[in-house]
Amino acid sequence: MGRGSFVAGKMLPRMRVTRVLGIALVDVLVGIAAVLCLSIHTVYPIFLGVSAVLGFGFGIIITSTTVESQNVVGPDQIGMATSFNTLSRTLGQTLMISIYGIIFNGRISAGVAGHRGLDTNMMNKLVNSQTVHELSAEVIPPLRGVLFSALHTVYLTCAVVVVLALAANLLGHQRRRA
Repeated sequence: MGRGSFVAGKMLPRMRVTRVLGIALVDVLVGIAAVLCLSIHTVYPIFLGVSAVLGFGFGIIITSTTVESQNVVGPDQIGMATSFNTLSRTLGQTLMISIYGIIFNGRISAGVAGHRGLDTNMMNKLVNSQTVHELSAEVIPPLRGVLFSALHTVYLTCAVVVVLALAANLLGHQRRRA
């Protein structure tokens, strides 16, 4: 996220904020698309690289929205604008993590129900490094498949949200031009 913030600082004086946000959202969408292309056997360094792409885009977004919220108010309201921007971001993250959690848990429940001999207690053991050894070797691959599928669904949902954000950003850009 640090590099994205630095780049945003260089971009904002030269471009409209809607363009900067559009570039950042495309970067995030590319990162999500990359995550969706990863297999269950992807090595950790590749995942870190994809995470860096996502962090870069989010760094631009956070910096740009903070700076823009400060630019649209008077000097006496900068603190309030910054606080409101942070509050809005925190509430949005809280809401979306709840939605993603519902989607994730629904997919886990459906995936476990679709495999004979699996249950959610086994999934809880799988994701805990202290208890994974309690599982038999034959249930670990299907549990990992269910987990991978659930995460994949969450990232697909994230892609939809980013596409909607891109559309909203484009509409905002067109309204400012008119």
